[in-house]
Amino acid sequence: EFRRVLFRSLGCMLDTMKNGFKHILRSTRKKINWNFTLQLSARNYVGKLEFNHKDKVLMIVVNPDSKASAAALDVQRDIRSLSGGEKSVAQMCLIASLWENMNPPFRALDEWDVFLDNINRKSISRTLLGFGLSKQDYQFIFISPQGAGDVDVNPADRSKVTITEIKKTA
Repeated sequence: EFRRVLFRSLGCMLDTMKNGFKHILRSTRKKINWNFTLQLSARNYVGKLEFNHKDKVLMIVVNPDSKASAAALDVQRDIRSLSGGEKSVAQMCLIASLWENMNPPFRALDEWDVFLDNINRKSISRTLLGFGLSKQDYQFIFISPQGAGDVDVNPADRSKVTITEIKKTA
């Protein structure tokens, strides 16, 4: 009798834990998707994340058309169909939305601007700078092989930002 009661009690506890985990998963998914669409909208893109937990697949749907609406996402554009710069924008938005949820003390991007044209590079560098300035409890490290010559830091923020350019030696 004791074992049966114990196993029933453990089964109820396990069900409660599973339901709690599902709730955490749903709320995390919603928060990441909301942050992702917010990051995209700041760039005049529309998009969404489609999570398939059963198959362990994340589908990133993005429309870089600034005149697009949410209805334009019905014509799904897989991220692989985007240009290099558009992919980089979508990936940066995904990374920023994940950072918002994970809260790591260090946030680093290496060669984040490799496939960007000058216009997108400058725009994203401003976005990353603004993101870093708005999250001063964390340390950001952005490494670029193209240098930091076009990063324009407001004089009021200079004490909060350090830009180090390392020159190649011959």
